[in-house]
Amino acid sequence: MATQVYLIDPFAKTVTETSLDRRLGLKDIYRLMECSTIDAVRFRDRSDVIYVDDNGLYADDQRFFKVEGYPQPLAGKALYVGTTEEGEDCAPTLTLEQVQYMIEFMPDSTEAPEPSFEIHVNSIKELKELMEELMS
Repeated sequence: MATQVYLIDPFAKTVTETSLDRRLGLKDIYRLMECSTIDAVRFRDRSDVIYVDDNGLYADDQRFFKVEGYPQPLAGKALYVGTTEEGEDCAPTLTLEQVQYMIEFMPDSTEAPEPSFEIHVNSIKELKELMEELMS
């Protein structure tokens, strides 16, 4: 069963539609992105995610791109994918043209940014629970 997704390729500086074979799961994601581990970049205002190479910042001869509404450049090939309420991959909510508009490819000479992460919480209760978990 195939799902239409968008491949972001900062080497070719393109965003193209491609098919993800959901029966193969992560194997097909790894094949499309040419990597062996992934992480998901999430957006607050939509269910779509961008799968990125989890080790992309450490690769030699890397290329980067920026996404409108995300604070730091992302490394390597990536997949723009929709997700269901259950967390399954599905077709993105945005069109190919909308995603192309959101992406800015960085110059080839761009240096890797320092790896970092952000924690987002939606309430004081959620923050307290997170702090308790981190302290235990």
